[in-house]
Amino acid sequence: MFDMCETNSSQSLVDPKEVLEELNNKENYSKFNFVKDIKQSELSGAYYPMEGFCALCTFYLDSGSTPKSIANKILEKTDNVLANLREEIQNSGMSLWEIVTTASIIQAETSNERDMRKISSVIYNRRRNLEEYKRLQCDPTSKYAEKIKKDMKKIGYFDENKANSY
Repeated sequence: MFDMCETNSSQSLVDPKEVLEELNNKENYSKFNFVKDIKQSELSGAYYPMEGFCALCTFYLDSGSTPKSIANKILEKTDNVLANLREEIQNSGMSLWEIVTTASIIQAETSNERDMRKISSVIYNRRRNLEEYKRLQCDPTSKYAEKIKKDMKKIGYFDENKANSY
């Protein structure tokens, strides 16, 4: 999410870092239905609570777009996409947060769809057997932890990192 803001800043009508702030502003995101399906404890421990919840699509903006209106468009789209998946999510045995986090780990592990299925299987098997596998031990989690640490230092905020699964 932080990279997206840095990458697009030269092409944007508004400062992407302000969009990032709006996306992660509790007053802004808490009004969306999909957020009501996420435990408060999961949201409160996240550096970027809405990371992973931004629906991927093209958003057309006009010259009057503000960081808040852009964040709202992204979150509205996410809300609509997840509304269509609500029953499937509820029947999965996992929370929405767990699904998105797991999908993010899988996606960071590989971009090859066939490998994603294999990695997904390994992760879900480990989750089902917590006695034997106390931690996921996935490289993307430790890399993410280091990246967050760097990002937080860059913007002047750092707390003990909770993202590393090693």
